Amino acid sequence: MPGLRLEGDGVRVTLASARRPLAEAGRLAETFDPVETACISVNGFGAGYHCRLMSERLRGEGVVICFEPDLNLLRAVLERVDHSAWIAAAPFVLIIDPDDGASLYDGLRGIEALPMLGTKLIDHPASRERLKASAPRFSAILTRALKTARSSVATALVHSRSPVRDIF
Repeated sequence: MPGLRLEGDGVRVTLASARRPLAEAGRLAETFDPVETACISVNGFGAGYHCRLMSERLRGEGVVICFEPDLNLLRAVLERVDHSAWIAAAPFVLIIDPDDGASLYDGLRGIEALPMLGTKLIDHPASRERLKASAPRFSAILTRALKTARSSVATALVHSRSPVRDIF
């Protein structure tokens, strides 16, 4: 599998298992039940295999939100591994700034109900150490976005009775 480790400027970044990256990604994707979960938030894109498998498990009926602030890593991975088909086919939100709530709200626009159907937070093991400073900041904006989405859906449900009542 290409793009499993990146090296440069004296830094070595592991993106996925060097021996069995798809098996590792599969184990991570199996950590949630797609019947009970429609929103996955994963910290770390790595080589992207786990995001793809999570998205496939949701079968287009859920959203994968990925927080990955390292643009050089993303560029290197996307130059080596073609993730375009699954990213285009299913709801996928990529957040690169841990403080950018606006992009997260935009990414969830129109699919606000999905987080209400169950949300699971997952750390990509190979990214955990690299994101330890920024992941808590992202978690804070994610929490706010999920509360806002929940409120929006609840408000829509409360007001949905009014137009029906007005018809009769």
